[in-house]
Amino acid sequence: MGKRGPRPLPSALKLLRGRPHRATRDRKEPQLGRSDQSDPPDQIKGRAAKEWRRLYDHLVEAGVLTVGDERIFEEYCYVWGELVRVKAAIKDMPVEVAIMKGLTKLSTTLRQQLMQLSDRLGLNPSARSGVKAVEPKKEESKLARFLIPVK
Repeated sequence: MGKRGPRPLPSALKLLRGRPHRATRDRKEPQLGRSDQSDPPDQIKGRAAKEWRRLYDHLVEAGVLTVGDERIFEEYCYVWGELVRVKAAIKDMPVEVAIMKGLTKLSTTLRQQLMQLSDRLGLNPSARSGVKAVEPKKEESKLARFLIPVK
């Protein structure tokens, strides 16, 4: 049996939402580096590769796409490409034929997968609703805290 209840929020997300309490932060939570794979992988082609190029820089800049999230993003782009391909095939045939070939069911399944993956990447308004962008903290020395800035 799996874990019960909602998934725990990552500490970074808690901080962005404005809850930086000591008790809610997990200091042992792994901090992954930003993704550096700007070109789509070889298996991502066509419309999926266009989607990769369209979103990649935005997700890295927002700090959403880390090394650990690359496979989720890759899967998102692949599902997007497949959905576009299936929708194009359905458009060119009568509805009854699309139903008999199972393309409408496939389209529905791909849409559900796309929504789940977009939630994980924060690509829809409900997934981003509680997130507030904040400026990254500047590193300062211990001595700098006691000095008065000169204007």
